[in-house]
Amino acid sequence: MDFSPTSGGCTRSIRCTADINGQCPNELWAPGGCNNPCTVFKTDEYCCNSGNCGPTAFSRFFKKRCPDAYSYPKDDQTSTFICPGGTNYKVVFCSPKRSSGFKELLLPFSVSKATVSTLFGGPPYLVVAAALSRARLTLNIAPGTTGGRVWDRTGCNFDGASQGRCRTGDCGGVLQCRGYGQPPNTLAEYSLNQYQNLDFIDISLVDGFNVPMEFSPTSGGCTSTIRCIADINGQCPNKLRALGGCNNMCTVYKTNQYCCNSGSCGPTPLSRFFKERCPNAYSYRKDDPTSLFTCFGGTNYRVAFCPPDIASGITELLLNKSELDVHMTTSNLHPVIGTFHEVSMVMGRFFFGVVTSRMIPLNTTVAWPLDVINEEA
Repeated sequence: MDFSPTSGGCTRSIRCTADINGQCPNELWAPGGCNNPCTVFKTDEYCCNSGNCGPTAFSRFFKKRCPDAYSYPKDDQTSTFICPGGTNYKVVFCSPKRSSGFKELLLPFSVSKATVSTLFGGPPYLVVAAALSRARLTLNIAPGTTGGRVWDRTGCNFDGASQGRCRTGDCGGVLQCRGYGQPPNTLAEYSLNQYQNLDFIDISLVDGFNVPMEFSPTSGGCTSTIRCIADINGQCPNKLRALGGCNNMCTVYKTNQYCCNSGSCGPTPLSRFFKERCPNAYSYRKDDPTSLFTCFGGTNYRVAFCPPDIASGITELLLNKSELDVHMTTSNLHPVIGTFHEVSMVMGRFFFGVVTSRMIPLNTTVAWPLDVINEEA
């Protein structure tokens, strides 16, 4: 992030651009980010609840990499900066995958807090409440979306208050996800209109595996189809087994050997288990050379869960580059539409969780909200 004044003669820019996620200590590592020690340990030493605390080894990890940023609650002396009242500001959020892509948020001094809150809210966050056998869902991605991930949540059971649990890919026990799903879950990831106007796409097993997946372009003359359809759950090593899926070794062991926290690591026997079965998918964090594919910007894509050559039921998600909309249509079914807010688009990420409750016969008629989300898979 870069936070800088754009008027008023103030010239003090604040930056935090280090690779903190890649170097995050094991104790603080989280999917997609790096926690502060207060979040993890919740003690006075790290949270300064008593108002009397100092730097720690963990706070120094952050301070060394981002010397202008707050590393703990009492880090005021080197982390607070001033500009004259009425100054305008610019906040730049760098793309997590490619430094050439970024999101900017401009904060004029006249903008109210309510308006700023709306700016941070971003576009709607979409959750399809049930994926039907042979269903096709079309997601028209809003202009300016720079990336996202798609995963399948399985074995879900939610009550009328949208509280419950999914066997895999769960989002903290709520229907409306606010971030990444809980491992294990197979991921389709995309970064749009990046370096030289290319899209970067991949299937990732860095968060483990729960369902077979195919990720393919449907326009633009691109032919880079990625597949991971092996019986990974059935062949999963005992030490990686999980209910409904197969964990990645980083999830289980949380060591640098498997998680690449230092930014330097290589394949292991456990990563090769995944790579041998899904050679085009990420098997560990630094598996880029054989796992990251490109298409021209503006290409549309198709994500298929349980492709037809391995199962009689197929659920498809179509990713198109136009205005935001989601609809599900299947023979003899009403369209099902659902939009939820509160996703953080400020990091240039768009999350989409597909909740699979159970396969519904094609002659069933349902409408939103779906009652079947109360039933076991």
